[in-house]
Amino acid sequence: MIPEEIRSGLLQHHGLTQVHPLAAGMSGAELYGCQGPRRLVLRRWPSGTKLDRVALVHRVISQAQKHCPLLPEYQRGRAGETVVVDARGGLWELVDWMPGEPLSYAATRNQVAAGAGAIAAVHRALRIQGQSEQPVAAVRDRQVRIGALDAALPRAVATDPPRQLPSELADTVVRAAAWLRTHWAMVSTSHSRRLEAVGRQPRLAHYVLRDVHREHVLFRQGQPSGIIDFDALRVDSPATDLARWTGSFAAYWQDPDGTIEAVVAGYGDQEPLFNRQPQAELRTLLRALIDSAGWISLANWVVWLVVEGRQFPDWGRVDERLKRLLEQIRCTL
Repeated sequence: MIPEEIRSGLLQHHGLTQVHPLAAGMSGAELYGCQGPRRLVLRRWPSGTKLDRVALVHRVISQAQKHCPLLPEYQRGRAGETVVVDARGGLWELVDWMPGEPLSYAATRNQVAAGAGAIAAVHRALRIQGQSEQPVAAVRDRQVRIGALDAALPRAVATDPPRQLPSELADTVVRAAAWLRTHWAMVSTSHSRRLEAVGRQPRLAHYVLRDVHREHVLFRQGQPSGIIDFDALRVDSPATDLARWTGSFAAYWQDPDGTIEAVVAGYGDQEPLFNRQPQAELRTLLRALIDSAGWISLANWVVWLVVEGRQFPDWGRVDERLKRLLEQIRCTL
């Protein structure tokens, strides 16, 4: 339900007369399509998100949007604010509807490379706000998470799935647990070493999106038309976004080296600064980030479902995610 203060203070202010729910992801956010003088999207951030966090995201993206039309514009409320707080503390935003559709999982390497070019355009706009050199934060995050999973997984893979899970999802969880029980100790050590090897050198860093996967880059008539969802934004290496994007497609898991070559070329055509670092180092970094993320994601899901008992709005999407992760990690052994 949309609170009355949001209807009167935001929707009516923009003359929006038609509002309908949209399918959301698994973050806990709510999405509504809105029609009026222009097409917009109303979004409530996930519960527990801090106002200063949303304000930071809005400030950074709003500045970048001035230089990159692939990014949406935040609309303002009656008092000129881009974040509206309801009576229960919920945080709401109204943003441009971005045209287009995501690529399919089976997209060609050329299409994936075109998406990398769009990400480069966003990075160029974000880099205006400052840059530095530092170790890759995503590498450190993966190292920390592998350590936490080393401790959590033994219980997770030895416990039956909760009874409330649909039977098909429960079967998939059992298969995932079996793979982790057999392979995690080996891959944990292997990926920790690979991450350690690529994580020592300071690299270019600036604000990046960090969750720019297949569903968040939109295409129209074969060309990138918009990029959405900036919840994970923070300062990190541009390679973090390239890895997240590239690992979203079957092309990478079928031909890692060829797909990375195409992605780096597509990105470098738009953002040559990033490609001043040795190409072999960049490819090694991308592969280490992508391959470790697949195993960490699979392990995360098993821990979340079996040990933590987390709930998700669409169990079918969870099952689909787990099955795809199982297909992908086989390619890394």
